[in-house]
Amino acid sequence: MAVIIAITGLTFTYEWVGDGIYKTFNFGGDKAIETIAPTIDTTKFKKNNLLAIDRAFIETMKQQPKAEMFFIILPQNKGDIINTGAYPHTLRFDHQSNYYFHPSSGKLIQSDPYDKKSLGLQVVEMNYGIHTGQILDLPGKIIAFTVSLIASALPVTGFIIWFGRRKKFKK
Repeated sequence: MAVIIAITGLTFTYEWVGDGIYKTFNFGGDKAIETIAPTIDTTKFKKNNLLAIDRAFIETMKQQPKAEMFFIILPQNKGDIINTGAYPHTLRFDHQSNYYFHPSSGKLIQSDPYDKKSLGLQVVEMNYGIHTGQILDLPGKIIAFTVSLIASALPVTGFIIWFGRRKKFKK
């Protein structure tokens, strides 16, 4: 358990660890190809164009009617698209479905529901839940906490045992 928590924690800092998890569960493959977002070169996006954003959000809610949590990423540059997503449970960051919309019209360009994603991408997106134990709800959080506490205590107890051996007198 400590190794799993450590590996999933490394993915927050080192992208190559996440790529390794992806390739392990997909037996190879390229994560960049599966996670690439479409771009649009010929449109102009106005930041006050709430109609396209509203349409994108409404369409996302239609695609995932039982979802409890949503997000919207607004275009920052010319050619960027509106990216929305849905999670089936509130404050659970796994089982994410993504949708990409045209920045002017709000029309759906591409959809990536969770069920259609490869096993490797599903595991990579569940990384936070696995790392924190959230994937198993309260029992998982308790297990993750206990394992982390034991793993963090090992160097201290090891030092105490080593230091104690040095103080023993030879008879």
